Order: sequence, then structure tokens, then C-alpha cells
Amino acid sequence: MAAGLSAFVDSVSIAIVFGGGIAYAVAKGGVSQNRDQALLNFADGAVYWGWLGLFVGGIGMATAAESLTEAKALGSALAILFLPLFYG
Repeated sequence: MAAGLSAFVDSVSIAIVFGGGIAYAVAKGGVSQNRDQALLNFADGAVYWGWLGLFVGGIGMATAAESLTEAKALGSALAILFLPLFYG
């Protein structure tokens, strides 16, 4: 049962991590920062937002815990839970 590369792609997780990283970079350094500093600020922001995405996904799983009684549903929910952390 190989899912391929599509198993590692979740558009909401990507938007949270990359959007949050860009917002963090602009908020920390402003628009007048050089490219190297902007990339470092983006990297820091992506890590922070990755962890935040993990916590938000955990809260989402906790609110839907009754529907996650089957192992297959639980496994797919855990996979989506950890994707923002891996993106960050």
C-alpha cells in the first residue's frame, strides 16, 4: 500500500508553515532587511509555525476523538497532525 509522494502533501499545513514563516520574517525584520537575514528569519518562523500547527492539529484531533475509533482513521489523522512539524 504505497501512497507515494501525495501522502506527504497537505495544502493547509503548507499554507500554515510557509505563510507563517513569511509573516514572521516580515514582522521581525521589516521589508528593508537583506536577503540572508530574511531567509534566516523565515527559517525561524517556519519552525515556530510548524510547532504551532502541531498543537492546533492535536486540538483538532482531540475535539474529533469520538470519530477516530478505527485504526485507519486514527492513522490518517496522526499523519496530518505531524505534517506541519515536518514542513517546519
